[in-house]
This record gives sequence, structure tokens and C-alpha cells, in this order.
Amino acid sequence: MIEKILKKNNTKSYRHRLIFILFGAFIILIIYFLTNTYYQMLRQSKEEVLAKLKAVTSTGALMINGDMHAQLSNNYMAKDSINDNSQEPIYYRLHKALLAIKISNQLSSDVYTIVYYEPDSTFHFIGTSAENPYFRHTYKNYPKDLLSNYSKGGTLDIYEDENGVWLSAFAPIRNSKGQVVALLEADEHFEVFLEKAKEDLIQNILFSLSITLPFAFVLFGYVANSLNNLRNIQVQLENQNEEIKSQNEEIKSQSEQIERYNLELNERITERTAALAKSHQQLSSFLYHSSHDVQAPVATLKGILRLAKLDQQDKKSNQYFEMMQATIIHLEEMTKTIQLVYEIKSRELITEKINIKTFLETNLITIIKNEENIVVTISGDDEVYINTDVDLFKTIIKELARNSVQYHSNEDKCTLLYRISKNNQWLQLEVEDNGDGIDPEKQSNLFSLFNRGHENSTGTGLGLYIAKTCIERLHGTISFLPKAKKGTNFLLRLPL
Repeated sequence: MIEKILKKNNTKSYRHRLIFILFGAFIILIIYFLTNTYYQMLRQSKEEVLAKLKAVTSTGALMINGDMHAQLSNNYMAKDSINDNSQEPIYYRLHKALLAIKISNQLSSDVYTIVYYEPDSTFHFIGTSAENPYFRHTYKNYPKDLLSNYSKGGTLDIYEDENGVWLSAFAPIRNSKGQVVALLEADEHFEVFLEKAKEDLIQNILFSLSITLPFAFVLFGYVANSLNNLRNIQVQLENQNEEIKSQNEEIKSQSEQIERYNLELNERITERTAALAKSHQQLSSFLYHSSHDVQAPVATLKGILRLAKLDQQDKKSNQYFEMMQATIIHLEEMTKTIQLVYEIKSRELITEKINIKTFLETNLITIIKNEENIVVTISGDDEVYINTDVDLFKTIIKELARNSVQYHSNEDKCTLLYRISKNNQWLQLEVEDNGDGIDPEKQSNLFSLFNRGHENSTGTGLGLYIAKTCIERLHGTISFLPKAKKGTNFLLRLPL
């Protein structure tokens, strides 16, 4: 039964199917990620638009004189009784105020005021920022929330009227007695909103492809090589089985000692077959979980290599296994780093107040693990506190420290110097080391994806990119300060 399974697994078509399954699962994972991200961005963008419109109407309503607005709407009751913005002084002032609200807030649609007209149960347009008035035109198919929230204002999610599909917000305009005399409404055309969302989606797709495609090529190439190596092992085992069978036929007439020898040999074959079956089971598990989590296949491949090293005694083969193990570790590190980038960009910020010097003293011990060849000095203001996300700030310190240690290859001890200061409402943290420095031709793209600052770098090229991403999430900046001598110097600025 085991031989049949091995023969079936050794065919080229089976290896191709495995690769196709992995490729299909990877494509599905990317499509799911992009689709989910698009709808999240759409929902978030909609909430941001509604919040902006609500802020515009709430502040704009306070700029409009409710008494004069009531006087205007009471004096002119007929439709189009005002047909020019400069016809009536009060209307002209109202038009200018609405136009200023539109321009200052960079709105693509006009803002306007409306009043509820009880005789025909409709709203009437009064003032507008448009070039031509549409005074006392009726608004029949209005959203019901306009009337139910007439006295307190609110937002209007996606709705359709005779003029199109909109996102809106409105706020009450009050007279000197505090009575609501009209509503100020601001809109965003839904098609304009969708166009902006599509632009954000395209940027997100380009970013995702720039990360996933290089990783996919590396992963698929490695899987193909691993399948070929597994097939070679299976062929060797089959050849050994055939040799043992032929030997058993020749020594049937020999003594009990030879029979015991054959029994021991068969037991070793059984053990190898069981180990191979176990390896195959782990490989199947690897292919199944790859559609859900990239880390799971990498861990499974590491397990397969460990088992193969136990069964294979050839030194040259073991050297290949060591090389493959190093490649997997590097791939796993890159995968975790890419996942960290995504988590940094998508996680919700949780801020708390910390003392910078105390935080550095506590966490740098963990990061550098008290290595004797690393000297850390912290100077500057001891009483600088900052409200920040602790996890992101710790990631920044960790990546910069790792960068300093990684690029230190001279005989001197690695020294890390942290200078703490305040500048108005900003924390300034200067991080300096005495390492090998950064090649001048690579300094312009120092914080870019997959950029390595030195030709001897063995990292993923994502460390400084991660640090900058964290700082930008915290609304800060990081800059590289050139040094006359060896080493690097970074300046971090974060809001207090």
C-alpha cells in the first residue's frame, strides 16, 4: 500500500497539481484581502465624508443670522421672487456667507438653506452658494430625517432624490430667541465619493502587489525545489526496497543469523517508510493551510527538513538541508515582517502617557539583551512625557536598535546614544551609533521598501521602512542626519 502511494506521489502531474493548488489559493487570498480592504476603505471614507459635512454644517449654521434669514423667508413667499444674488441685500449677504463656507471647506457641491413649509408639507430652498438662486423651489422627495431631526440636525446616509444620489449633513439655524428658523445643508455627490474611493483602492492594489508578487515568486520557487528534493528521496527509498527484495530471494536458504539480519533490515526500511509517510502528511497539511495563513506552510516545511536530516546520513545532502533551512528562516522572517507592516497600518491606536527616559531604560535592556559589546547612553531631559501608542513606539526603538547593531562590523564596541529634548509640542529623540554608516548613493531611498543601506546587509530591507511607518501612524517624522565620521544619526519628532 505504501509503495502505491509513493509511486502516485512521484509523478510529475501530481507535483504540478500541488503547485497549481498553491497558486490558486494564493490568488484567492489576495482577492479576498483586496475585496475586504476595499469595503473597509469605502465604509471609512463614507464616515469621514459624513463627519466632515456635519462639522461644516454645525459651524456654518452659527455664521448665519437666523433673524435676518427668517425676515428674508417671510418677506418673499413666491417662487423665484428672488432670481439674482444681488437683488436683495439680505439675500446677497446670505449668498456670500454660504459661498465662503463652500470655498473654505473645499466642497464640490453647493451648500444651501431650506425651511419647512407646512401648507404643502415640503421644504423650500431659500439661500444657496450657487451662481443662480433657486428661491422657494420645493424639495418634495426629501429624506424623512430632515423633518424628524429638524431641531437638532444630523447626517444623511446614502439617499436618492430627484437630483441624484447623495451623502449629506444638516444643522439648524436659530434666531436670537433660540428658535429654529431654517436648516443649513451640505452635500457630497455619491458618484464623486465613489471616484475618490476607487482612487484609494488603486493605490492599495499597487501597494499590495508590490509586496505579494516578490514573495509569491520566492515561495513558489521554493515549493517546486522542495517537491523535487522529496521525489529524489522517494526514488532512493524505492531503489533500496528493490535491492532488499532481491537479496531476500537469494538468502532464503541461509542460516537463522542471516534471517535475523534481514528482519533488522526490514525494520529499518519500515522506519524509513513511516518517516516518509509522516513527511508526506506534513506536506499535505502545508498545502491545506497555505490558503489561510502563509506562516503555516513555512513552519511545515521546517518540520519536513528536520525529519529529512534525521533520515539522511550523507554529509553533502546535509549541507543542502542546512542551506534550505537558512532559506526558510529568511523567508519566515520576511513573512512576519510583511505581516507586521500590515498590522502597523491597520491596527487601532491605543495611547497612554509614558516617560521617555524610563521607557528607553526599560525596553532597551530587553532589545539588546545585555550584550557586553553594546554600550547604551541616554541623555537629555528626564521629564519628557508623551501620549503615544506604546507598541508602535517600542517597534520604532527596536528597529532602529537592530539597524545599528546589524551594520556594526568594526572592532570598537557598538555604542548607542539617545538624546531626549522638547521643542514646543514635539518630542525630539536623536538616535546615534558608531556603525559602518550608510552608502551615500542609497541615502535618498533609505526608508523605502526592501532598501538595504549597505552592500553587506543580510536583512529583509524593511527595518527602516517599518520604523518610518510606525512614526507616520503616530503623526511624527524621522530624518537621517549625515555624519562626517562613521556611524548613523536619526532624528525622531513625535507630538507630545
